[in-house]
Amino acid sequence: MPPTSLEQADELINEELFRLLEHDNAKYPLDEKTQKEKKKGSKRQQNGGPLVPEIDDFDEDELKEVLFFFSALLYWHLTIHDELLSPLSL
Repeated sequence: MPPTSLEQADELINEELFRLLEHDNAKYPLDEKTQKEKKKGSKRQQNGGPLVPEIDDFDEDELKEVLFFFSALLYWHLTIHDELLSPLSL
């Protein structure tokens, strides 16, 4: 059976979180050597530093549009499945 749209969305979110973690780990390593270099004022990351994966950069309007889309999708999904949360169920 093919994955549902929610399962696909969950997988895409997990992949994006993994890419963000890879990016942050490369750009902001937590090893002691790096911390000592920062204290000394060394800013040599261009030539000998780790390769930092590129991540997408979105402007605020794009992020608002995606938030609106996912909010509407979630509302639609919950409505279709009669799972809307009532204040009493919280």
